[in-house]
Amino acid sequence: TDEQKAAMLERAYEGELLMNQHGTGSYTARSMSHRLNSRSELLATATESSSVLADWLGTVPYPQDKITEAWKRVITHQFHDDITGTSNRSCYERNWNEYMISLNQFATEYENALTGIALMMDTSFATGTPVIIHNPVGAARHDTVTVTVDMGKTVSGVRVYDANGSETPSQLISTDGNKATVVFRADVPSMGYKAYDIREASASTLSTGLSVSKNSLSNDKY
Repeated sequence: TDEQKAAMLERAYEGELLMNQHGTGSYTARSMSHRLNSRSELLATATESSSVLADWLGTVPYPQDKITEAWKRVITHQFHDDITGTSNRSCYERNWNEYMISLNQFATEYENALTGIALMMDTSFATGTPVIIHNPVGAARHDTVTVTVDMGKTVSGVRVYDANGSETPSQLISTDGNKATVVFRADVPSMGYKAYDIREASASTLSTGLSVSKNSLSNDKY
């Protein structure tokens, strides 16, 4: 009836249904949330796979409770009013802090697992400083890696070798006392681990197809 319609209009709420920490002035996206969520998922995957292997090797027990706690803190924010970016800054200041807590927790367990795996790997072939490279992704990788290692003394050049004694292209980037920062090319299988030997030596002379001059920069592809 007209009387009922009039009564309903009188009870109608005018304005927005506001909450304390949601709705007003919010963005439709928060790139930092997406970045922290992605980094958390990637690090968690690397942590889980390495922790499984370390447990299987009998060196480090699988940290079930710690990984579960860190994961729960991450997935708490994977819902429509959070990771989509529809809350306001007071929410995200809290959320980003929780992401960082989980990232630190995953990183700690990842390092523990890698330590347990490294203890079981054969690095007896190394005459210099052995390093172990982990490829946590689901595809073989042929890429450059950068490491900082303690060479025991100040060095002016290095060369890097794999377990078969084959040299791989490398470059000494910088030194800080006995510590050397080295970049070299590594080939590591999917979800795999590989040991390399960094030796004090004259600079590597391997041909990589790279050519650098004052006015040009080229390689085999470009």
